[in-house]
Amino acid sequence: MKLREFYDVMGPYLAGQRTLEETARALGDDINVARLGIYGRFCQLHREGILDTLFPLTRAAAGNALWEELGRAFFQAHPTRDWELNANAERFPEFLASRRERDPRITAWLPDLADLEWWEWASYVAQEADPEPARKHQVNPTLALRQYAHDVVTYADDDERTGAPAAQPTFAAFWRDARLQPCRRRLGGAELGVIKAVMEDVALKHAAAAMGVEEKLLRSAREGLCRAGIILRPTRK
Repeated sequence: MKLREFYDVMGPYLAGQRTLEETARALGDDINVARLGIYGRFCQLHREGILDTLFPLTRAAAGNALWEELGRAFFQAHPTRDWELNANAERFPEFLASRRERDPRITAWLPDLADLEWWEWASYVAQEADPEPARKHQVNPTLALRQYAHDVVTYADDDERTGAPAAQPTFAAFWRDARLQPCRRRLGGAELGVIKAVMEDVALKHAAAAMGVEEKLLRSAREGLCRAGIILRPTRK
């Protein structure tokens, strides 16, 4: 067997898309099936580790049996391609949302919870661009905003986690703070208005007028966002 043919056979097996028996038959009688099985198991453990590490709350909510099935199906549909192992799970929330259409065991809020856990990791490793000269307020360059149909932020923050997240529209912020730690926070309307104003370089008095609220409400919200590290204060010389 030529080297290219060998990799054409081994690739799908190591990616979890072909069984050990099928691979052994394709490689021929000279293959050591036991050793081949070790390689396959090694790759499988790495794939399982990706999802278990990134989505512990989603796994607990799904249950072990369903979780194992979802993991196998996900990597069959989306084989690992990125050298950074965790990056291979980027499409897992999307996968859950699409699979839910035909699998009633997947609750309506599970994709939201998986998305929350993904963005916690993504904000932790996000590349931080050098900020512009800080003569005015700026948005933290690692900030990501997500909208959910369920309040998975409150659910994730609750150590008890009894019941299901409330079915209500929720905006969440994910960012890395000054200690380089990943953070998440549920955002209210005033906070969203401040972030929008800062991003668009609009004065708070104009943003308040457009929103129909008092300027002091937005100033208070901006102060809270600055303390959290979502908004960066101007540097005073």
